[in-house]
Amino acid sequence: MQLSPRARRILFHEYPASAYIPEKPLVRMRMLAYDLRWLLTGLAVVCAIYAARHWFDLF
Repeated sequence: MQLSPRARRILFHEYPASAYIPEKPLVRMRMLAYDLRWLLTGLAVVCAIYAARHWFDLF
C-alpha cells in the first residue's frame, strides 16, 4: 500500500527534527511559558505545604 508522505509521518511518527524545536519564536515562547506555568504551580504547591506545616504543625 502506497502512503503519502503526510500519512506516513502521521502513522509512523516520522517527524523532522524541526517539529520538536519550532523555528517560530512565538511557538517556542508559548511552549516555554507552558513549562514555566507547570514549574510555578509545583513550586506554589510545595510552598503551600511548607507554610501549612509551620503554621498549623500538621506533619
